[in-house]
This record gives sequence, C-alpha cells and structure tokens, in this order.
Amino acid sequence: MINLTTALKTAIYALGGSLILACSSPTEPTTYLRNQSVGIKTLTDEVLTYIIDRPEAAGQYPILMTIDGSTCRGARMSGIDQFLVPNETSPRPYARIYVTKTGVGPNDDGTACTEAFLKTYSVDQRLTDHLRVLQHLRATANWWDGQLYIFGWSEGGDIGARLTAYYPNVDRAILGGFGGGTTMFEQFRDIFICPKTPEQTPTDREACTADITQKFETMRDNPTWKRSWAGDDNTYRVWATRLYGRQANILADTQMPILIVHGSEDKKASTFLALANSSKHLPKRARLILRIGKSLIWNIVSKVYRKIVNHKSKQPCGTGYLSGIA
Repeated sequence: MINLTTALKTAIYALGGSLILACSSPTEPTTYLRNQSVGIKTLTDEVLTYIIDRPEAAGQYPILMTIDGSTCRGARMSGIDQFLVPNETSPRPYARIYVTKTGVGPNDDGTACTEAFLKTYSVDQRLTDHLRVLQHLRATANWWDGQLYIFGWSEGGDIGARLTAYYPNVDRAILGGFGGGTTMFEQFRDIFICPKTPEQTPTDREACTADITQKFETMRDNPTWKRSWAGDDNTYRVWATRLYGRQANILADTQMPILIVHGSEDKKASTFLALANSSKHLPKRARLILRIGKSLIWNIVSKVYRKIVNHKSKQPCGTGYLSGIA
C-alpha cells in the first residue's frame, strides 16, 4: 500500500503546468531553515503565529500552505507539522507554511482546550488568519515567487476551499475529507442523525429532523464560545460558521485545477458530485478527484489521465489520520 503523500504527489503531477511537486531535473541538495516561528499582529492586536520551512539560499520559491482540521490538538500531535515538509533532495525547492491556532501549543493533546482557543476558534476566523498571513508574506517575503499551493484536510479542507475561492492568486489546491456538496447541517440531518430507514415512520423522522433543525438554529443564532456540542472544543461559535456552508457554490467559480479527496463513504456529501452534476459547474481546466477505497483517480474534464492508486482506506479520513497515513 502506498502512502497518501505519495498518492497525492502522483495525482497533483497530473494537473500539469509548473507544479511545486512536479518532477524536474536533479539539483544540488537544498539547505532549509527549519521550523521558523513568525509572529504578526492581527487587526485586534493579537499575535498570530505561522511556522515556515524554507530554503536558506537566496532565490525565488513557491509556497505550499498546509491547513489542518478542527480540535485543539497541537501541530506535533496532529502530524501537520511534518506533513509535506520539503526535504533537501526535493526536485524543486519550496517553502511550507502552516498557521497555528490561538491558544494551542505544539504538544497539546486536545484533551483540554484553553479558554483562548474556545473564544477565538471558528472557520471564519481561521480563514481570516490565513488571509492575514498571506497579506504579510506579500509585503515582506522577498524570497516568494508569488506561486501559492493549498493543502487542506478535514475542516482544513473547508478552510482551504474558502481560501482557494477567495484569495486571488492560488495556483493549485488539494482539498480532502470535508464534504462540500451538501452542507454539514444536511449531512447531520440526512446521513448521521435522521437517516431514512425502512422501519422509521414519517412522523418519527419528522420529529427527528425538527429537533436537530432547532438545535442547529440555536447554535447559529447564539454563537457563544461558552456552550458546546459533540465535544468541548466544538463550541456554538464554531458550529455557527461550519454548519451551513456549501463549498461547491464557491469552488464552481474557481479556474485553477483542484484535487478533491474523499472516502468511498462520502458519496452523498461529495463536492465532486455537486460540481459534476451540471456541466456549467465544471471549470475550464481539469479538476480531479481521488476516491480512497475505490482506488481511482478520475479526470473529470478529459480522459487524458486515469491512474489506479492502491490505497485501501475505506473510511473518510479526517485530520486525525494524518500522522498515521502520511
């Protein structure tokens, strides 16, 4: 079984063009400045920190921004600190950046979230944080060649989808484990909490859907950090920003190639299915999907590239699986 990193590198190469992970002629080993921590001020005078690995030598290099999912686990615990880090023998040198979460230390195991995390974490805030970091880099990183690649997984896939859609200069994106064809509210209502079953009466299902609808509307209308649902780290504040987003709406208007990764059990929530449902939702350039479980990479627009990937994971992989499969 090949690992997910290898599969993604193989797949993104098929997108064509000048890719950060594309094969190129052998070069001399590159020396990197490792795990550099940079703090910048936010609009509200908070300190926002990003971590960067970049080539030490003077030159122009692209950026790969990796975005992890929810929870207050630190980067070393989730595995995001080592995911897609460039090494000295990478065929094309690049910088890898991830943005830390407020109130989360690198070794935090996620069992007890800090008040600072609970007060600040939301999908909207994470999007703003990444946009702020990119603004800072545009102004200060004289080594950046302007090319930007996004990798987002689980809730990081949601954040990455929004960043890919709203930031004007993304060149490529890999997004996985986030659904997006249906809203999270619809997923909970129709798949996880109130699925239609043969033994269920219409009255029972109507009562179930009414209950979950009211519960989620309460979260939306009262987005407090002091109340949570489905885990202490899942505050009403964050639920209000993740429940009603349909990422297919904004991804449909993107023009750059995007690799969307989801599990074989994600069919009903797939962004791919929503995008492919109508030809008007297909961008001018190829968009790919890797279905983990079915082991097939589809080229949606053309049939130029079709490759079997022997990855045997059959369940949707959230960020919690990153360190195990990367």
